Amino acid sequence: MKHIFLVLFVLVFVGLNAQVDTTVFAAQKKVETAEYVLRVPELWRKLPDIDASSRDRKYEFSEVALPKMFNKTPLIAQFSLRKYVCDSIRAAEEFVVSELTSFPDRITEPGRNYAKDTITVESGEKAIIISTRYYRRTRVSNYSQFDMVVYSKKRKTAYMLNVTFQYRDPTYGIETDMKFREYALRVFKTLVLR
Repeated sequence: MKHIFLVLFVLVFVGLNAQVDTTVFAAQKKVETAEYVLRVPELWRKLPDIDASSRDRKYEFSEVALPKMFNKTPLIAQFSLRKYVCDSIRAAEEFVVSELTSFPDRITEPGRNYAKDTITVESGEKAIIISTRYYRRTRVSNYSQFDMVVYSKKRKTAYMLNVTFQYRDPTYGIETDMKFREYALRVFKTLVLR
């Protein structure tokens, strides 16, 4: 009987802590242009460029230190990096907020539209983190979204990094249990602006 409880404990513990398995970050690849360098896990799958002329990037990382399914539906995870030519980080921040609040079918929890925070990226610039979670009626899915905006005065360009998790969990408990924010920040912090 003790062995059964031990096995169940291990399975629950491993299931809840799958994302915090830092071995996914042991092997990383550089995403590099003349403007920036970023490190992402080697297991992330590169999707076709969003805009080849601006060298934007998009990766899919479902099942990379995340469960394939949650609540009998797929857990989908994606990352993108885009550029936005503007005159300040404030302009880029407003652009990101207007985008994330523009879905007509977006439903947020009462009093929780989005939150803001700051971090410092590897090259030393301060970045704004905008996090939100919401339900979309047309997709019948819940989302946890983390956006980072950092500004290059030298290039008069903002770099906008986004990590989005799509799943089905009206409690949003998976966001905390699977440490979605920490997963996103671990990649965001590696950004080096040139």
